[in-house]
Amino acid sequence: MRRLWGRMAAMYGGARWASATSTLACDDQGRLTLAADTWAQALTGITDAQIGEGLRACMASSDDYVPTPMLFRARCLGIPPLAFVRLALRDARLIKPTAFTRLVWSLIDSYALAKADQQRAERIVEDAYDLACEHVMRGGTLPDEPQGAIEAPQPAPRTPASASTVAESMDHIARSLGLDAASGGDA
Repeated sequence: MRRLWGRMAAMYGGARWASATSTLACDDQGRLTLAADTWAQALTGITDAQIGEGLRACMASSDDYVPTPMLFRARCLGIPPLAFVRLALRDARLIKPTAFTRLVWSLIDSYALAKADQQRAERIVEDAYDLACEHVMRGGTLPDEPQGAIEAPQPAPRTPASASTVAESMDHIARSLGLDAASGGDA
């Protein structure tokens, strides 16, 4: 906790960090302060590597406010912001879908989403995002990486019809309609 406290104070500025939490992680007797104990509880089950991911996510974030323990836990667990998920769901060519984004998509009723107006569609995505966040925050697993993509069938290459084939087809159509093809359609 002391190392994390020091890193966060360095990233956000000692005064800002102390204002949001407390100046020290431990009291005079070496016990965690209430704020540090709350952070320790929020980070239960989080590995050192995940804490490193959380710190990197804080540095990469444009937020200049001190994260809450829950937001930091989410960052440690790789939960991206809702805006990131919305963009990934809208256009997978711009952002490669993550395991978390695939989890969100699995919680969306795609038929209801397709039929919804914009406001309702946003609510559907937000609800799925919230469910996915809670699932991951409680220790739920993310979906496995897809084993492969299913490619769309490719249409057979087309070649233009020859002039004689076009003439034969036009003749056949004219005869089936009872028209005289030679006279240009006059019966």
